[in-house]
Amino acid sequence: MSNIIIVWGGGSGISAIAFLLKQLWFNNLIVIDAHQSQITKTLSNQGIKTVIWHWLYRPSEKDFILYSDAAKNSPEVTQRAELSHKDPKIKPPVSFFQFLGIISQFFKTVAISGTHGKSTTTAMTIRWAHKLSNDFALWILGAFTNFGTNQNYLLNLSLKNQLYALFKYITTGKGRYLDTQIIKKYRFVVEADEFDKHFLWLHPYISGITNIEIDHTDTYPTPQHYITAFEDVVRRTEKISYILNPIPQQLLHHSNLKPIKKLHQFKFKYIFWKHNIQNANLASKLIKHISSASVKDIKNVLEKFPGLRRRQEYLGKFENKKIFSDYAHHPTEIYQTLQAFRQNFPNQKIAVIFQPHQGRRILEFWHQFKAPLNLADEIFIYPIYHARENFDTLKKEFKLVQQLSAGSFEELSQKFGQFIGGKYIQADWSPAEILNMIKSSIVVILSAGDIDWKFRQFLSS
Repeated sequence: MSNIIIVWGGGSGISAIAFLLKQLWFNNLIVIDAHQSQITKTLSNQGIKTVIWHWLYRPSEKDFILYSDAAKNSPEVTQRAELSHKDPKIKPPVSFFQFLGIISQFFKTVAISGTHGKSTTTAMTIRWAHKLSNDFALWILGAFTNFGTNQNYLLNLSLKNQLYALFKYITTGKGRYLDTQIIKKYRFVVEADEFDKHFLWLHPYISGITNIEIDHTDTYPTPQHYITAFEDVVRRTEKISYILNPIPQQLLHHSNLKPIKKLHQFKFKYIFWKHNIQNANLASKLIKHISSASVKDIKNVLEKFPGLRRRQEYLGKFENKKIFSDYAHHPTEIYQTLQAFRQNFPNQKIAVIFQPHQGRRILEFWHQFKAPLNLADEIFIYPIYHARENFDTLKKEFKLVQQLSAGSFEELSQKFGQFIGGKYIQADWSPAEILNMIKSSIVVILSAGDIDWKFRQFLSS
């Protein structure tokens, strides 16, 4: 029997495929990852075979290989690419975002993108659909929800037989599957990631854009390139695209792009600050367009939105300190997040533990990071999370690296901490050691990297 191999399946986005296929009765799943993590442990606990490290399992020519972009140079992926190039009968490996694009062809896809807030907006839309709608088939996002199930996907359980047949067809090319016209009756809500133009694999029926602010400069060398990618999303959207203000001039001439000018006020029970009000307004507009729900019904559901994992998430208490985790890693996100904590805890001291995400982003926005981080009373800088990067490449590209006399990611992290006015944390320091240095009563971990898992394990024990 052939297997479905998911390479680097411990990622927060791609793991959704493993979880949902397991729920759809697929018992031929094998997840391969380079590291043990909370996600890989959860996959294993749910009965999914999990292999830690590459090439311990060697895929057969009949296996279907799905991979995270972080694993595109892994032996499982490169060997399959070579084999499929030589023999057209052998299926080539499929990236996670290509896979989402394949799925999107069969549904009325609601794609939600934007530089900031797309995960929260997608989750808000999913939350409403989960509570009030029956015409949704599938939901996938890149973060874990706090809906009580801690999932990053949801299925319409009444469609399990049809969805099983569809995924069997996608992964094997065999078996019966729903006719396209039938499937197009149902909706697929998906978070659309702009990194490396991933969202251009999708086939949106309706799309939503939270905001557009230059990021991922390894993929987009200029702001113009970045905006053009979003313009392509609008162009690819079949019906209508909604966007929150302000709108880049380049997008204004598209007739199917509708700006959201009037904002409703939301009073959330579990989350806070104005950026979440904006996210809720985009979610509300998408929901209103695809349903008959009233604004009142939508508000009743969204105001009870329980939030996302690593988005203003309360992790627990250490002595007299409350510990929170947030995914913010861009200057704008850090500003919004720390302003939110300032508003919610006006009379308390706030400490931030920041793990920079990617050396490139730190170098690109070096000066822009200083003011947002200094909204905190205490600043602690953790070593850069530098997946996908090569330090020598950055050294050639950024004169700042040479000016700082930084010879490694660790030295760059130290120099950044000095510039910000924060205290540098060694990677091997324990959470207890770090927390004992902090005097503030509110501690906010800002990270799109792995420090969250380190603190989560510590607090749970």
